[in-house]
Amino acid sequence: MSTFGYISSIALFCYAFMVLVFSGVKKNKLVNSFLMILAAMIAWTGGSFLMRIQMWPNYILWYHVSIAGLMMLPYSYFRFVSLYIGKENKKLDRIYLVMLAAVTLINIPQGALLRWPNIVEKGNSVQFVYDAIDWKVIILFGAAGIVVLHMFYLMISAVLKNKGQLKQIQWIFAG
Repeated sequence: MSTFGYISSIALFCYAFMVLVFSGVKKNKLVNSFLMILAAMIAWTGGSFLMRIQMWPNYILWYHVSIAGLMMLPYSYFRFVSLYIGKENKKLDRIYLVMLAAVTLINIPQGALLRWPNIVEKGNSVQFVYDAIDWKVIILFGAAGIVVLHMFYLMISAVLKNKGQLKQIQWIFAG
């Protein structure tokens, strides 16, 4: 297993441990949104790990699981931040969820926006080479970028309205 495999497996273990810890906490919208972040992280790192070890049925499935987790991260962070600062917008939540799910689903059949990597064997090691990246990847990551920029806007506007909130938000902002 390569360094990337070790990093993914350690991260996966940490996220799973955090899910266990937060599973025992009394549930509310904020805790559930944090668990959603952890679920997206588990899908991203777990998919990456299983792709790298070429787990059954094939690495392409695990690539798509990883991309789905990666694309759900901006949504889950946006949801967490909007709940944390008290600016929940259910209509916008749904729009962002549908937008990110749509670009993820569009990508699945043929890798239309970001194609899965090719496997290249070099001696005893296996490398994943992404050689089919073109301008269409902007659609995939542009959709995620819109959600991230809106999340930063919400955090900055919350701090500008209430300077005391900076101490509460600074760690989320740094993360």
